[in-house]
Amino acid sequence: MNFSTAIDTYVSVTVYMINTYGSDLIPKDQNRMTKSVSAGQIRAARALVRMDQATLAKSAGVSVPTIKRIEASDGEPATSFATVMRIIEALESAGIEFIPENGGGAGVRWRDRATAVDEGKSPEELTSENDG
Repeated sequence: MNFSTAIDTYVSVTVYMINTYGSDLIPKDQNRMTKSVSAGQIRAARALVRMDQATLAKSAGVSVPTIKRIEASDGEPATSFATVMRIIEALESAGIEFIPENGGGAGVRWRDRATAVDEGKSPEELTSENDG
């Protein structure tokens, strides 16, 4: 790969990331992310889809100790940009949407409510007889 091709590829990936994830996910350098998803968002996303660490590791192509280390950290995950992107993509494939810090707080939610795990009865359907 020549220098021009490498630059074109980097620009294409950067444009894709901005269009897909917003400018908050652009790396400062090739190994770290800035203003990325937090370790707490990764933990929350995995819990929302009811995925264990081994399943997430396999889906993202990383090791279970990597998932454990990331989830044990506070704030920005202590790993490479590429690893975080693989984890984000695995969780997004499972139906998760990462919500950036936008004044209301960063978080996660179902991208499409139709893919959400059935949690049982809605609050409107609960009665004293079926609320166990």
